[in-house]
Amino acid sequence: MTRAPSRGPSSASSRDGGAPISRAPGQPQTSPIQARGTAPGKFDDRRLLLRASPERRMAADGREPYMLRQRLVAALRPEGLALKDVPDCTVTKTGWSLRCVTPQIRDQILGARNRVLEALQLVNIETPSTWYNYVVPDLPSSFPDFTGRGTVLIENLIKDEVKAQTGRIPVDFRRSRHYTPGAPKGTWIISFTEPVPRFKLFNAGGESRII
Repeated sequence: MTRAPSRGPSSASSRDGGAPISRAPGQPQTSPIQARGTAPGKFDDRRLLLRASPERRMAADGREPYMLRQRLVAALRPEGLALKDVPDCTVTKTGWSLRCVTPQIRDQILGARNRVLEALQLVNIETPSTWYNYVVPDLPSSFPDFTGRGTVLIENLIKDEVKAQTGRIPVDFRRSRHYTPGAPKGTWIISFTEPVPRFKLFNAGGESRII
């Protein structure tokens, strides 16, 4: 995931548990696939990124990687999936990173995407990719509605506003982990699969900065 001129992209895979790839200052970070010498466009990473809603992540609280593997195996038992096929699962900022023993197992799970999403209460299943992350500070937590008699939470507005300001649909958007619940303002992290120019949201807050 990368931003602005001063830094290069960081990969979703390194952020979600893989080792970071070293690079010279100012040099874009190579994707984990290319770093292993694989031709661009050919994907052989065996991991899957299991994305959960913030509420689901808070409820799990990092306690259940093994139980998640068990539930996955139960959901795909008709296909013959076994625990040995998914030997490792680690907690990430957006859910879990699941390691499959072969690319075929990874593709088998992707082929049953809808069943897996339902069984594990996920919002998405993704293969590792490069994300560009932008921090946007001082955004209001809510806005008064047009009548002035109610409020609208920023969570219900931010995706559409990001698209309006950047022309891109974000792959992820979340509050900073430093946010204090109930605070009137907070910082958000917005992620894309490609760099975007600096932007502001809601005619409020600070300008985006790549991290």
